[in-house]
Amino acid sequence: MTTQEVTDLTAASNRVTSLSLSLVNAKRLKIQVIDAYGALAINLVSSQTVSDLGSNYSSVFAEVFQEVSAYPANGAITLASGVVKLSKTSAGAYTLAAPTTAQDDMYLIIFTSTAFAHVITATGLLDDGTATPKNTATFAATVGSSLTLQASSGKWKMLNKNNCTIAS
Repeated sequence: MTTQEVTDLTAASNRVTSLSLSLVNAKRLKIQVIDAYGALAINLVSSQTVSDLGSNYSSVFAEVFQEVSAYPANGAITLASGVVKLSKTSAGAYTLAAPTTAQDDMYLIIFTSTAFAHVITATGLLDDGTATPKNTATFAATVGSSLTLQASSGKWKMLNKNNCTIAS
């Protein structure tokens, strides 16, 4: 991919101000995207190895610039990597399963689009850097509450949170 192609791709989305590419473990393509406000940094690692891609990077970029997955009802969050919008029009109750080790280094960004206290239960899976992983993430009843997680050794490592409480 040439510098011009990266510049063209960046210009194609009015929300993206920075885009960088790098290799993880000399095998998988890592893409970092920073939005126009500089507040949201998305780091995604391709599920495909570079050798599998050849010169066709479109499938990797599709992983980054994918549609947001909306969750308008209670239930399981099945997306393993990408962006999740909690959009239930009352307080939502969601579950999140453990990521597989094959998903290590993949990112999940979760945000609210309705002003209700949504709760995600991921029993023993939310690693907030303390000695014991936590069980729940409770989002404040405000639009834009968010949580950024990274899959790591079968747990969800918390990288960032905004108006979200992590608890046992």
